[in-house]
Amino acid sequence: MFKVLAIDDEVPIRQWLEFCINKIDKFQVVGVASNGKEALDLFRSERPDIVVTDIEMPGMTGLEMLKQMQLIDSEFYAIVLTSHEDFSYAREALHLGTAKYILKTEISDISLAEVLQEASRQISESSKNSPTVYEHGKRNHYLQSIALGKHSMPVDEFTLKDYNIPLVEGKIIALDILNLDSALNSQEILKNIKGLNNVISFSFGFEHTIVLANPIFETLEEMKESLISICEEALDNQMCYMGISDIGNSLGVVNKVIQMARQRCNLSFYVTQKHVFYDEVGLKEEIKHGEAYKASFSKELLGQEYRKAIKTKNKMINDVIKERPTDIEQVKKMMGFFATSLLYFTKDDIPEIENQVATVNKQIQDSNCMDELLTTINSVFDSFEKKTELRQDCSAGVIDAINYMEEHYSEKITLGMVANVISFSPEYFSRLFMKETGMNFVVYLNNIRMKNAVKLLETTNLKVYEIAEKVGYSSLSYFSTTFKKKFGQNPYEYQMNVGK
Repeated sequence: MFKVLAIDDEVPIRQWLEFCINKIDKFQVVGVASNGKEALDLFRSERPDIVVTDIEMPGMTGLEMLKQMQLIDSEFYAIVLTSHEDFSYAREALHLGTAKYILKTEISDISLAEVLQEASRQISESSKNSPTVYEHGKRNHYLQSIALGKHSMPVDEFTLKDYNIPLVEGKIIALDILNLDSALNSQEILKNIKGLNNVISFSFGFEHTIVLANPIFETLEEMKESLISICEEALDNQMCYMGISDIGNSLGVVNKVIQMARQRCNLSFYVTQKHVFYDEVGLKEEIKHGEAYKASFSKELLGQEYRKAIKTKNKMINDVIKERPTDIEQVKKMMGFFATSLLYFTKDDIPEIENQVATVNKQIQDSNCMDELLTTINSVFDSFEKKTELRQDCSAGVIDAINYMEEHYSEKITLGMVANVISFSPEYFSRLFMKETGMNFVVYLNNIRMKNAVKLLETTNLKVYEIAEKVGYSSLSYFSTTFKKKFGQNPYEYQMNVGK
């Protein structure tokens, strides 16, 4: 019997789901919930095999709820009900490798039964030759404790055997796979990597897969070529990244190699054009002078030294980009401090300040890369500069670059191309552009494209994919994701809301 948890904020749909699922042989609804909080409580107590949920719910979205469930127990199959017709957006938003998506307008008792049967087949297939659910959960808990540095049990061959972990004493290596694309399967990637024995993997958070193995080769150099080639081939869409540790000499350094792999994988937050991180040295976990920047910024705001405050923010951002601290949560907290401090400082001019702060903080936490994070931060500061009439004067070269971007945003343009147009080196132009505008080239270009996308959505009857092409996006999925990050709703929703 497969246990099913059904979640939807609409009573008729919940009742219909419960009725239909209980009619299907070998499936039983063990709980129904109207929101994420109720669902999490039921998930902890019932540990369902399958979760059927709406993606849009008040308080906590289906995505946020599934992230929390993944941290509790990763062994479940998700079936997502969505009103969104843009399936590429749904897939990209959920980051789930075992999820099925059903459009609410097309769901029926027959289609629901088919999806559930497919889920049961996948669950049964994955459980063949696998430990029991209890053993699997016990093993994952032990491995996650090691990864967090909180394990109390020893890390040796005897203990690992007790937890059904195939690693043996000797050389050890760790990989951290960050999967931001549900179409990619971490297990399929692992099958194609040569040079690894006794491979064991476990979920860490919602998007990370930690891999431990005994390497065949003595050094990382010997197996690096194989690792990189297979990873770059599998990760060509730039939605998945991998951090690879150095090779450790014993099982006693398992925690150390895991931390190294995690740190290197976190560098993908800054360097989105690279897939595999394996030889980075001198990694810095914390933000340099972080507390000093916070103190200066607060003092300058209170003293109404706005230009100095903005310069402090820009200097902090430049340091972060240069130093690339691997504690991404700390980076987000620091950026959040600057943004929310500014919002609270201007609270007399901003209605419903708490809602605005909550929205900004959520956008910051949902950022998958530095560009997305800077888009949120700079939008707050742009609004502040407009209110205070703070306009930083730009040099003639940067003005020419901006004019070129405004005229050619619909084309495929790069920093190097624009730098060449104004006869600057790419390196100098990049630094100057950031210094004078407060944001990097990519973020500024995206803002121009978003501004024009909104104009087309409001004033034309063009299809969303046509608008995406007209403003310079070859990928509809990336356009939709970028649009929602900036405006809080996808372009389809925005278009409907303006009556087009």
